[in-house]
Amino acid sequence: MMYFKKAFVIFLLFYLLFMCIGYKEEIDTYAIVMQIVIALSSFGYASFMLKNKGKNILLLTFLFQLVLSVCLRLVFISYDKVSIFGNDPNNDAINYFRYALLENYKTIGEYKYFLENNYWGNIDDFGYTFYLFFIHKVMSQDIALWLVIIFNAFLIAFSAKFLYKTCELYNKNRSDDTNSRIIATLFSTFTFFVDISATGRKEDLFMFFIAGAFYYMVKYQRTRKMTDLFWFGLFGGFTIFFRTAVTFIIVVSFILGTYVKERNKKLYTFILLGAAFLGPIMINIIAEKVLGKSMDEIYNIAESRYNSAGNNSYGKKMGDIAASIVGPFPNYTYFKDTFFFSYSSLLKMLLNLPVWATIFWVIKNMKIEFYSIASSVVLGVVMLALTGTGLDLRYHIPFFVPFLLVFAVFLNFDIVFPKKQVAKVLYMLMCLFLIYLYNQR
Repeated sequence: MMYFKKAFVIFLLFYLLFMCIGYKEEIDTYAIVMQIVIALSSFGYASFMLKNKGKNILLLTFLFQLVLSVCLRLVFISYDKVSIFGNDPNNDAINYFRYALLENYKTIGEYKYFLENNYWGNIDDFGYTFYLFFIHKVMSQDIALWLVIIFNAFLIAFSAKFLYKTCELYNKNRSDDTNSRIIATLFSTFTFFVDISATGRKEDLFMFFIAGAFYYMVKYQRTRKMTDLFWFGLFGGFTIFFRTAVTFIIVVSFILGTYVKERNKKLYTFILLGAAFLGPIMINIIAEKVLGKSMDEIYNIAESRYNSAGNNSYGKKMGDIAASIVGPFPNYTYFKDTFFFSYSSLLKMLLNLPVWATIFWVIKNMKIEFYSIASSVVLGVVMLALTGTGLDLRYHIPFFVPFLLVFAVFLNFDIVFPKKQVAKVLYMLMCLFLIYLYNQR
């Protein structure tokens, strides 16, 4: 509970600070009220969940996600000037629902052909668009808009259950599930998912497949049962229709965790070092095969994101790299959807120190049973830094499951790192400085 309390206190300090010194743009009163309501709900519900048994996680998560998502959607309907999906005119949800609704008279084959030839997105958006397409096939638009929120609450609830069960596989003391409940609670009350559900985006469904993939990955690495391998392939395979690069990272993580053994771990370490050395040569080939883009194209996209920050694109680039490692930074001063889940962004930011300390411990001591989750986090940071998306929590979130699993290892194994108290103080000061700087840019 310490991390929840610390995050909430810091959230309140910045919330009051920027109310006093002012925002960078005009923010509607309803948004300022909802920001504190959502944070308070998350903190309070986390306290309640931690007192309940692990078997209640499914129901408790569903109720939290459903109630808060519905409330936020109702607020958008009542007060927002742009759409029922929030104040962002470029919200992907507008196109997701438009293509699902306007083309739902087509057969599945016709719809697939339509998406391949006319769609604004690419294969990374096929999964969620087809999901909406099927819902609109059997429901009217008015019902479908609310039914998706209910389904999203179920998806996050089952994802939390997957995460809890994965943590139990790592649990040294099966008679005490406290640490597993902490991890599941961190996930269940993460208000990013509430915002995503209310704003109609794809990450809730995407997270379900990622959580399932990691559960069956870790389970297969322990049981070697073909049924677990099948379910891993099914859940992991579906991620290709949400973000192709994430599928690649999941496969690499699976290989590392499955085939590295005590007898060959030094050999694999040398192979990884060799891969790192040859990385600059191979990365363009990998990018073209996996992402369908050359590294020059990826760098150009990243550069355009940096340049959109204005004259200080170098500062944006450095901030983005820092956010890739210890971020993303919570937003208090700009009227974007990130405003509503600033508490969750702050909470994730505080967890970075123990997570990176644990990854260092895994590498230093060659703890091969944790290679899958540690490598996923590291590769995720590389992807964020290369693509210039470190400041966007939507791009961090595919790696949130392995991130929390690494934190579970920290809790279960009581990881101690050098000069722990000094490191905590220095990291906290750095976080406060970066948050203030980010919101005053």
